[in-house]
Amino acid sequence: MKKTMWEIVKDMINGKNGSNSGNDEKRISQMSEVVVEKTVNKAQLGTWISHRYDLQSTVSCLGPYIKSDEDILAVLNNYSLLDPDQPVELCGISLDRILDRAASMEISMEPESKVIDYSEFAKTRPIVVTFPSETIRLARDHAVSRFGASFEEIMRTVHHDWEDDRLKALSTKMQGLIKSTRKTYNFWKEITRHQEDGIVYSRHLIDWTIASAQRARAKYMAGLTPMVDCRAPGSLSLSDKFNRVHLHVLRESSRSSVTPHYLYTINLSSTSIRRKSHDFLKKVLRTTRFEMETREFDGIYLAVRKLGPIYNDPARVATTVKFVGDLAEIAKDFRLPLCWSRANLAGLRGLDQGVTTSTFSLNLNVDDMFLDGGPSGEDAEEYHFGYVMNPWTGEDLKRENVKTSIAGPAMGMPEIGGVPNSPTQEQLDHNYLYRTGFSKPYNLRVMTLLSKKWQEEIRADEKEPGASYLGNLNKKSKWKNWGL
Repeated sequence: MKKTMWEIVKDMINGKNGSNSGNDEKRISQMSEVVVEKTVNKAQLGTWISHRYDLQSTVSCLGPYIKSDEDILAVLNNYSLLDPDQPVELCGISLDRILDRAASMEISMEPESKVIDYSEFAKTRPIVVTFPSETIRLARDHAVSRFGASFEEIMRTVHHDWEDDRLKALSTKMQGLIKSTRKTYNFWKEITRHQEDGIVYSRHLIDWTIASAQRARAKYMAGLTPMVDCRAPGSLSLSDKFNRVHLHVLRESSRSSVTPHYLYTINLSSTSIRRKSHDFLKKVLRTTRFEMETREFDGIYLAVRKLGPIYNDPARVATTVKFVGDLAEIAKDFRLPLCWSRANLAGLRGLDQGVTTSTFSLNLNVDDMFLDGGPSGEDAEEYHFGYVMNPWTGEDLKRENVKTSIAGPAMGMPEIGGVPNSPTQEQLDHNYLYRTGFSKPYNLRVMTLLSKKWQEEIRADEKEPGASYLGNLNKKSKWKNWGL
């Protein structure tokens, strides 16, 4: 007798029949591949192909990570800075706000507007929807609240016949469960035991992730999976099983023309990136290779939580580079993409190692995305203006540094074309205008230019151009240790 979804999920979590070899499930062959046209050492240039969507994009490259409605505003207002097929990663926790802002921009668009509407923007490029696992792991109030709002809104597209109060009640229960299991892995077990309307919570959660990706017209998605941490050896197996559950649910919706490709998801804690964790990282690699051998996944997605503690430690940087390179070799063996999330400038070193695409935050943040507040006192105002990157030194500059550059002989930041190199006085006075009109567009331009420069140097047979650029940065740059 065919098992119910609840029974399948419970079996997977409890280690029973968790493999992909059951007779009552039909395998799906991979529908995505990377065709390599040129290699220099480990780096590669070629084409990332989606056979399902008949979509092709150039690799390897950097792409923006869109966390908020503010980010999508900056990107759509400056879409010409991106190549038409350049990958973009969207944060699933904020997707309701991101898409609402995109829709409002489309409604207010003037006939001669230079702003592109979101549907056109998403048509020609790999949109990847992903979900930061620290939302569940750390259960910070702001992150859980964001999850709840997005869950409630997106699930309206799944349960059309549910009243608002019913959706809100389910969202509230999910939020309560996240908070009550903070900093443990109990959430992932509890959601296989609780039910709503005869449907286990884990199914509701995964339905939400898939519906989010579909609403965003995403071609690819990563799952909301447990954080992999060497301090909790069982976390790797748990993550692997939830990757399988996502794949199972996607099978059920595979007849839909908007079903996204699923990327095998590794949400890795930075505590696992150290010399004494080499054996654990090897287990992660073995597990990933085993899953790629099934030919059911359409690529690999890596997110390392909090790169901040790593980049000041050369040994941990070296461990990260080796792990990323080993993961890229696995992807290459199966002609699949490897996406490294929010690596910012370290993404250039990732491209050297064979990463297909690496994303960067428009505000240059590499730590957790949803924090409960920021600094107080004198630092508070400056904090809200964020940072802007100097492409020649690799430094993340505050507003006060930008003011100094305006007063100097350069009269602003380095001229890079396509965006202003200095903010207006109004932008200097208002943090929202500064971020959306100056710093984020400037950062977008910087990272896109660095990506194109990397591609040019690979075409010219330069070895490890990312490492070379990073190694030549100013000693004040936090990214210098990522270079040679």
